[in-house]
Amino acid sequence: MLVVSDNSPISNFFLIGRLDILQSLYGTIVMPVRVLQELEELKMHGIDTSVIKQLNWISVVKPAENEIFQKLNAELDYAEASAISLAMEINAEVLLIDERKGTKIAKRYNISTIGVLGILLLAKQHRLIESVQSLLDAMIEKAHLWIDEELYLLILKEAKEIL
Repeated sequence: MLVVSDNSPISNFFLIGRLDILQSLYGTIVMPVRVLQELEELKMHGIDTSVIKQLNWISVVKPAENEIFQKLNAELDYAEASAISLAMEINAEVLLIDERKGTKIAKRYNISTIGVLGILLLAKQHRLIESVQSLLDAMIEKAHLWIDEELYLLILKEAKEIL
């Protein structure tokens, strides 16, 4: 399965020490160079991200900066534009992305997307995790993931962790 990731899914799972979930669900993940650069910015907060470059199941690629990329870059930040452009370039089956605008634009180009919340639900369905809530709470605390209270409760209901 060809999977491209934007920054948010990788950083959220990395910051809670659960990149293994992404590997179990997707095998190999491809990310643009710019996404790796954004992840490396965590060093400014004292977080060592060097392990990400050493993982043999994550490959870093520089997408072509073609006309489509230029159009995307006019609407999105460089990393999101790179991720969507790369997903199109390699015909990825799915793009891991959280940002609402990026997701909407990816879908405009018929790219399947999933974000952190969907990945957590999928991990539970595949019995890779026992609790969505514990990982979601860890992301809120450690990765500063922001989630609306209504959505938080909806995800826990979907995960059958609350009524």
